Amino acid sequence: MPQENSSDPTNDARASTMVQDDDATSTADATQSTTSSLRKPMRRNAEAREEQEERITQLQASVNSLDTQLKIMYRLKECCPGQASVTDDEVIASRKRKRDRVLRELKELTEAGTGRQT
Repeated sequence: MPQENSSDPTNDARASTMVQDDDATSTADATQSTTSSLRKPMRRNAEAREEQEERITQLQASVNSLDTQLKIMYRLKECCPGQASVTDDEVIASRKRKRDRVLRELKELTEAGTGRQT
């Protein structure tokens, strides 16, 4: 009569290997799942950073344009006082306010990108 409790070393080794393989597969699956779930936020962060950098570039261009417009307005006002509506103080003040708003937004974005807070 064969004994059911007898231990066969070959069967024990196979069973041990199968358990180890299952553990390794589970660990690999968990690692892949974790890595995959970490990539999504990283990808979103990278996209957000790119959008932020694009916005900063746009704001810098806007500030440069407004600076140029203000310089032209001041020169026109000096050489031709009262000749053009562009030299009107209200128009100049409006451009200055717009430039200040753009500079504030630029500063906020720049500081947010570096992790600083005001």
